Amino acid sequence: MRRLSHYFFTLTLFVLAAAAQPPVQIQVDAARTIAPYRPIWNYFGADEPNYTYAPGGTKLLSELSAINPSVPVYFRAHNLLTSGDGAASLKWGSTNVYTEKPDGSAVYDWTITDRFFDNFQATHIRPMVEIGFMPEALSPHPAPYRHSFQKGGDDVFTGWSYPPKDYTKWRALIVAYVTHLKLR
Repeated sequence: MRRLSHYFFTLTLFVLAAAAQPPVQIQVDAARTIAPYRPIWNYFGADEPNYTYAPGGTKLLSELSAINPSVPVYFRAHNLLTSGDGAASLKWGSTNVYTEKPDGSAVYDWTITDRFFDNFQATHIRPMVEIGFMPEALSPHPAPYRHSFQKGGDDVFTGWSYPPKDYTKWRALIVAYVTHLKLR
């Protein structure tokens, strides 16, 4: 509840500050060139990375990269470190990159994230790698782990959204993941 209260407090301050500002007028002289146009249409992202390698996701990524072959298209996916079986759903994705053996030692599995990056390469998409979110085995509050987005409210801030319970294991995961991506 504390996180949600902080969010609403911050949002309220932002809204109040914005409302106190005088209106802004912008004038554009379309006949005057001041700098080269740099496209912003070519940056995309999604909460559901597992859809990117589904037939419809592959088709969409291919179409985006074909809009202008001389302009690279970037894609940023949430949930690259979220625990789960890789099934996609609304506002959720999972990769199961990190689990632990009974003795607490790390088990890394890049199988699902490799599918994302292989598909990005095949569709000529450049990845923007986002390190998130918390694997279940590293969450200090693993139960409940997965959120119920459809319900809204505090159900969203479950185990996936916490900082790591062990920063040494978290650091080792990040080093292992970045090393794996670099080697690929």
